[in-house]
Amino acid sequence: MPAINRVQEHVQDVEPTSVWPTSDSCSKAITEYPMGSVLTAFGIGLGVGAVVGSLLSDPEPDPHSSAAAIGRRVLDSLSDYLPASMRS
Repeated sequence: MPAINRVQEHVQDVEPTSVWPTSDSCSKAITEYPMGSVLTAFGIGLGVGAVVGSLLSDPEPDPHSSAAAIGRRVLDSLSDYLPASMRS
């Protein structure tokens, strides 16, 4: 027997009433708690967006190298104001 026929047999065995209580309870929860529903949807969207963004972004640069570069720029800027005897 082909796989499609077996799947169709199982789908036909599922009663439509088994799905309705779940959707009804979801609709009832959304109606009773609209703010919580909106915040939950927002949180899920934010989480999914963060995961997708982290998967699509480039790897982060080494934080020590960027801190060292900033430190060098600060020292270079300050060296302009120091007397020649104090410069390295």
